[in-house]
Amino acid sequence: MEPILDRNILAEGSEECGRIARKLRRVSEAFDGRWAPGELPKGVSAKVEELTAEYERIEGVLAQCCEYLNGEWARIENNRARLSEVEAFLESFRVLRTEALILDDCCLEDKRRAFDVFGEYNTSMEYVFLVGKTLERLGFIVKYLAEVTEPSPRPKSKYEGIEKRLRPHAMGLNDQDYECLIERHELPLFKGTWTGRKCDATYFGQWFGLDCKYMNGAFIFYDEKGREVKLHYKHNDADGVGLNDDIYKAIKDFPKKKSPGIK
Repeated sequence: MEPILDRNILAEGSEECGRIARKLRRVSEAFDGRWAPGELPKGVSAKVEELTAEYERIEGVLAQCCEYLNGEWARIENNRARLSEVEAFLESFRVLRTEALILDDCCLEDKRRAFDVFGEYNTSMEYVFLVGKTLERLGFIVKYLAEVTEPSPRPKSKYEGIEKRLRPHAMGLNDQDYECLIERHELPLFKGTWTGRKCDATYFGQWFGLDCKYMNGAFIFYDEKGREVKLHYKHNDADGVGLNDDIYKAIKDFPKKKSPGIK
């Protein structure tokens, strides 16, 4: 693929991220439906074939975006208009990364269905590797935008101050990360760490209507021995968490959403 050296590469990158993200989501949704082994829902096989066929294209586009940003960064970092273009691209990339990680989580949780969907070659793993590799190349820009620059003007968030309230329970996410997670089910580019009780994490996730897979995509959890583990709503249930607990006091002023089923 010939290099694109003008600024249109970011716009193309955003468009490609959104297009592939929608296909990844369509495949993920198949895991939630009811269907017999070997009988995929209509359209899923075609989407899997498209994801396999288009992998090299999105890989090339993301590589061009990384090359462009690395080469142009000295001229971008102090230009507010150009930084806004970078932010728009990263927002689209965040959506792509979210859908890739969620599909991979679905495959890990239900290996039988993963085989029915993908066969012996699981394309979802390729996309997880791709978004991880891309994030490594763009990590310094993500951190620069989060820590150094003034954020773009945004309407006041209904989750303003949630990061401060959750500091006794979690670290690593900001108010915008929480808003994206809760409102649009988009994962942060860098995971936070849940430092509180796992039953409180379940309470938090259910309060905001988040399936457990989004909590595991947004946070790292550890067991008592310091080993990284996954959160499970069923095993780490919130039945004993109530109005006197700190997690309730931390989130009670934020709008409660419909709770997902226990998974």
